[in-house]
Amino acid sequence: MKNILVMVHDDPGQEARLQCAFDAVRALDGHLYCLDVIDYPVVVSDEYSAFSAGIIFVEDTEQRSVNRTVVEQRLKVEGLPYSWIEDNGDFAASIERNSALIDLIVINTRPSERSGSDQHLPAKLARKQDIPLLAVPAGVTSFDPRGPALVAWDGSASANQALQASLPLLRMASKVTIISVAERGDSGDATEAAVYLSRHDIGAEIKMIENPTMPVSTYLLDEAEAIGASLCVLGAYDHSPLRERLFGGTTERLLEHSPVPLLLAHEN
Repeated sequence: MKNILVMVHDDPGQEARLQCAFDAVRALDGHLYCLDVIDYPVVVSDEYSAFSAGIIFVEDTEQRSVNRTVVEQRLKVEGLPYSWIEDNGDFAASIERNSALIDLIVINTRPSERSGSDQHLPAKLARKQDIPLLAVPAGVTSFDPRGPALVAWDGSASANQALQASLPLLRMASKVTIISVAERGDSGDATEAAVYLSRHDIGAEIKMIENPTMPVSTYLLDEAEAIGASLCVLGAYDHSPLRERLFGGTTERLLEHSPVPLLLAHEN
C-alpha cells in the first residue's frame, strides 16, 4: 500500500481528507496522488443559463488554481512526495480513470454538498472497483494508524477483501479487535479472521455478539468508542443497491455516524 490518491477540492471536507492522506502517506512511506477535479456544469438550452454555467466554470477554475498553490505549499513543508493530476467531469468517473495503479483512495464519508460532488460517491466507488477506500469524516483532524483498530467481520467476500486490503495498516495498529455480530444467515467465524491475521504476525482479540437486539452499526460504533479506535475496517455494501435504499444498511449508517476513518472494500 504505497500509492495513495486523495480528492483535492476546496470544500469543507478537504482538510480532513488532506490530514488523513498526509498521515497515511507518512506512515506507509508512500506517494500521494492529488486528484483535482472540476465537475462540468450542466449546460441547458436557455442562453442565460448557459452563460451563467460558463461563469461558474471559470470561477471554479480560478478557485482550483488558488487551492493548488495552498496545498502544494503544505506538501512541500510536510516533505511528502506527490504528483498532481487535474481532470474535469464526473467525480466518480474521474477517480476511476486515474486510479489504475492506486492502492488506497481517500474520500469523505459524506461528500460536501457545497463541493458539488455526488453524495453517493462512496457507494459508487466501492461497487465499481476493488481499490479500498479510506472514508474520513469531515471533522477528523488526523489519522493514526498506530492506534487501536476495529475489524467488522461477517465472513462475506467483501469482509475478506477489506481484511486483506487493511493488512499494511493493521500491522501498525497498537491493538486489533475483531467484532462479529451474528445476524441470521451470517456464516463467518471470526476465528478464521484472527487466524488469518496471526499468519501475518498480527495479534487480534475477538468479540462475538450473538442474538443482536440492535442494528449491527450500533454495536460497531459502541465498540469503536470503547476501544478508542482510530480505524474501522469493514466490507462495504454486501446487500443489493435496492435493499440498501429501502432498508438502509450497516455501511450507510457508519458513513453517516462514524467519528473515525473507515477502511471500506467491496468484492466486485
